[in-house]
Amino acid sequence: MHVEVPKAKKWKEFGSEYLMIVVSIVTALGLEHAVTSYHHRHLAHDATERIEVELRANAKDIDEVLDHNRDMQKRVERLRVAFLDDLRSGTPEQVAINRMLAQDKNALELAVQSPTLQHEAWDVAVANQAASYIEPARLERYAAVYAHMRDVSAIENGAGNKFFNGPQMINVFADVQLGKAQARDLLGLLGQMVSAYGSADGNLMNLQKDLAKGFGPAKHEIAQR
Repeated sequence: MHVEVPKAKKWKEFGSEYLMIVVSIVTALGLEHAVTSYHHRHLAHDATERIEVELRANAKDIDEVLDHNRDMQKRVERLRVAFLDDLRSGTPEQVAINRMLAQDKNALELAVQSPTLQHEAWDVAVANQAASYIEPARLERYAAVYAHMRDVSAIENGAGNKFFNGPQMINVFADVQLGKAQARDLLGLLGQMVSAYGSADGNLMNLQKDLAKGFGPAKHEIAQR
């Protein structure tokens, strides 16, 4: 910033010029602050919109995954209950197994789905420091939701479901194909599959609740109020 030194010799003139300089400096600083504040607000607004679009997309993805997993869990549970009833009624093991396979063979293919949890909007907001200009309460909600998303992703992509034994499933199905499967092994496998679906869904339902807190109503929802 260039500042001219007052050249007047009289105090009155000097005071007038000095006041003009001070006013100019204060005005320039005020304008600079206003421009900077506007820029920060724009960054925060843009980041907020992108983050909430991303969170809504994740919430929709979770809803679809939960619908699929719940449907599959019900199908497997129906097979398990019918199979168990057959065995308890004295039906020969192989006959009971054949009946179960005829009822819904495709349900025996473990198909636990996991959502693709997006986080690019949040990563960008942190990288370009736009997140630092978002109001603290909102920023805290976002940070908590994305932290929960990372935890769920780590669980989903970890060492596998604690309720399910993958190698055992392969062995049991090989025995089924050879007609040598033991009813007890198959019944246990069905129980593991039901638990696997339930475990995945439990984590996702908790995340779903947090996601609902992370964003407000959509613009079209606000307009309808």
